[in-house]
Amino acid sequence: MKLKSTVIAAAVTLALALVGSEAQAAPPRSVEASRDAQVAASIFGSSGAIGDYWNSNSGWYWYGQPTSSEYGAWDGSGWSAQDFEQGTIVWSPRFGTYGVRGAIYQDWSGDGGAYFAHVGLPKTEEHDVPGGRVQDFTSGWILWSPWSGAHPVRGGIAGSWWNAGGPSSALGYPLEAEGYAYRNGASQKFQRGYYYWSAGTGTHSVRGGILGRWDAMGGVYQYGYPRTEEIWAPGGTYQLFEAGTVVWNGAVGNAFGVDGGIGSAWWNNGGPNGRLGLPRTGEYYSGFGVWAQSFDHGTVYWSSTRGTWIG
Repeated sequence: MKLKSTVIAAAVTLALALVGSEAQAAPPRSVEASRDAQVAASIFGSSGAIGDYWNSNSGWYWYGQPTSSEYGAWDGSGWSAQDFEQGTIVWSPRFGTYGVRGAIYQDWSGDGGAYFAHVGLPKTEEHDVPGGRVQDFTSGWILWSPWSGAHPVRGGIAGSWWNAGGPSSALGYPLEAEGYAYRNGASQKFQRGYYYWSAGTGTHSVRGGILGRWDAMGGVYQYGYPRTEEIWAPGGTYQLFEAGTVVWNGAVGNAFGVDGGIGSAWWNNGGPNGRLGLPRTGEYYSGFGVWAQSFDHGTVYWSSTRGTWIG
């Protein structure tokens, strides 16, 4: 009996020693990642530049396991991509290998991913910008911030926005993707305003009090697209649109449209820098077929029989 107990104790001691040696010999995570990559390669064919990228960038952590085989371009441009649990890794002959993941990946893949996304293929890693993150693509950018989420910018709107300061500009981060606007134009909403584009006017932003007045007057449908950015004037700012001018009067704390015959007379007298100054009201009916608009230093009247005059 004593011999049996001794044998059992020795066996337990040997087993514990073996377990301890196995625990000490457990491979580091990088080795485990390499083994995972080999398994993924055997199932999905993850290899080459994409496999190297996954293996050398902690792919097991940032991207997870592959969910597709490697696939490539239909148009002969030579790119290839592979989908993973948490993103996609793309290789292109011109830019090399980059991954798309996180919220930026969600926006990009939701727009069609490597095949169809309007911004195209990634050409940089995701990186910091003031207040958030951005990733450069072949035809645009996708930006993310905690308060705006992830949204793309591209084309003429992207160019104007970046030139104005991008995320640090007066308009801030995009809040939605570019969309169709009236008469085959385009618009995009940002934190503090909109960008509009049309073939005839180019790309311009609208914001603040001028945006509010322009929108109240029918926006792009009634007052047309912006023709300029907001311009400083003594006592306020103004912006030109296809159908007239919207002026912000700082002394009044409001914006007003100036257009038609009254607008012509105002501009003929120097506009926002002229003797009449800035508008203090919108156009209003003063009776007997006469319309009027008050300015800092006078009133302009119009009637169908007499035309315009200053009072």
